[in-house]
Amino acid sequence: MGLIGALNIGRSALGVNQAALEVAGNNLANAATEGYTRQSAVLAPVIGQEIAPGTFVGGGVRLLAVVRHTDEALLSRLRSAISDREAAGTLQDVLTQLESIQNELQDDGLSSRMSEFFNAWSQLANNPADNALRTLVVNQGASLGEFVNRLSVDLGVLRRHVDESIRGSGQQASTILEQIAELNARIVVAERGQGGANGLRDQRDQLLDELAEYVDISTIEQDSGGVDVFIGSTPVVLAGASRGIRVEFTANAAGDLEVAVRVDADGTLLRPRSGRIGQLIDARTNEIDSAVTAVSDFAGQLIHQTNLVHSQGQGDQFFSSLTGSVQVADTTASLDAAAAELAFPPSHGSFMLHVHQVSTGAQFTAQIDVDMDAIGGPNMSLEDLRDAINAEAAINGFMTASITPQASLQLDAVSSDFQFSFSDDSSGVLAGLGLNTFFVGEDASDIAVNQVVLDTPALLATGLGHQPGDNRTALAMADLQDQAIAGLGGFSLREQWTRHIEDVGVRTSQASRQAEAEQIVLEGLEAQQQAIGGVSIDDESISLLGFQRSFQGSARFISVVDEMMTTLLGLVQ
Repeated sequence: MGLIGALNIGRSALGVNQAALEVAGNNLANAATEGYTRQSAVLAPVIGQEIAPGTFVGGGVRLLAVVRHTDEALLSRLRSAISDREAAGTLQDVLTQLESIQNELQDDGLSSRMSEFFNAWSQLANNPADNALRTLVVNQGASLGEFVNRLSVDLGVLRRHVDESIRGSGQQASTILEQIAELNARIVVAERGQGGANGLRDQRDQLLDELAEYVDISTIEQDSGGVDVFIGSTPVVLAGASRGIRVEFTANAAGDLEVAVRVDADGTLLRPRSGRIGQLIDARTNEIDSAVTAVSDFAGQLIHQTNLVHSQGQGDQFFSSLTGSVQVADTTASLDAAAAELAFPPSHGSFMLHVHQVSTGAQFTAQIDVDMDAIGGPNMSLEDLRDAINAEAAINGFMTASITPQASLQLDAVSSDFQFSFSDDSSGVLAGLGLNTFFVGEDASDIAVNQVVLDTPALLATGLGHQPGDNRTALAMADLQDQAIAGLGGFSLREQWTRHIEDVGVRTSQASRQAEAEQIVLEGLEAQQQAIGGVSIDDESISLLGFQRSFQGSARFISVVDEMMTTLLGLVQ
């Protein structure tokens, strides 16, 4: 082997220790760099030569590789934790916004406004002749309707905000997939040429962590160095090609938007179970849409039940002309048929129509039958109802019924000497057609106090029997908030809304606790990852010192060999 071999040993030691020093220095330089993974130089001895039978001398040292310190199983768990943390935080954020919109925690929400409305009716029942209390009822009804309107609008805004977040998150996730695919290609090329790709791998891991914020993913690394990325069992990155994802919004039969996440390349439906996108889609359906349904159900039943009671009552003043607030889509169709498009279709029954002669005080009453039993012919249409009213001999000549160009029922007294009122409606047709109602509208989006009542509070129904001091309608209205309603599953208006508010409150509290728990889990996994792949200044300083001494020792070794060679050459001369 000789002195030349010794020089080669020294040269290899100098080069390898210099490289190891550079690796340690690079670790120190990137100690605070986000996404950087600690690297180490892997050294191995050079196979030596036999200098005598059975005696070998080593050939120095060589640098096998510069490796990153990672644990793929831990990274997989870490990304799952990232997805779960993002999902929990997203749900907490949506529910917090939902609570803020409903405003029940500030004692200025729907519950308090509903109580104020029905309390006003209770006060009016105690003094039905008080015009100030009539105005109070009308004002509280308007306030309640406006608040329900605002709830509906605010929930719509929240849903649109969530939709935009889903769309934006989908676009961002698709961009990340493209970047991962590009890095895959670069890593494969770099490592195929025996080059290093540690920096590229760090970038890819960081992108995978970012992607996990949006959707739950799994990865499989190929022998070439590229990774395939999956959402569920569906690949979205294969080697150097991204298949992309897209978010679609389509209208269903009811006109509501439904959201779907698909693979952009072939339209395969994706079902992310976690991450920001998965939770936003889930919260859109289970939280926001549920709240919209709760508000809509409440408003629909508030309108209908209030109108059922009010339409049968009388106020201090009777009608000389009245047009229903509801338009019928097909005046020849049965009133309970889909073609009529009534939000609150009538049932089989009847109502009483009273005509009052102002000059004599005489009263003429007719029972109007509403045929909805489908026996002996088709059910009653709007045109049939008009004809039935006009055919009643008891009131014929005192009032007329007609259908407006807008397809609403209109009733008119023949002169100023006649007025009319209603009572005992077992069919609900008066409420269904918007005659003598307190509210107009169908649901939370359009509920409002009837303009007839707003303009003339004296028409606000308080009684049933045309007698001074009669308060039976007002009492029935005051009791309505605690009355079981079939359309609300047997719950009252108060109970239905209270159950909804309590449910949202419980879920918000649970979401907050879950978000805290997921954050703790994530921090624990990040600590484990940091222990493996993070840079310790102390440890790297020790390594730096060790490689420095090895380098210095190698230099001293070469110096000694050089002196020996000089001596040897001097002897030869």
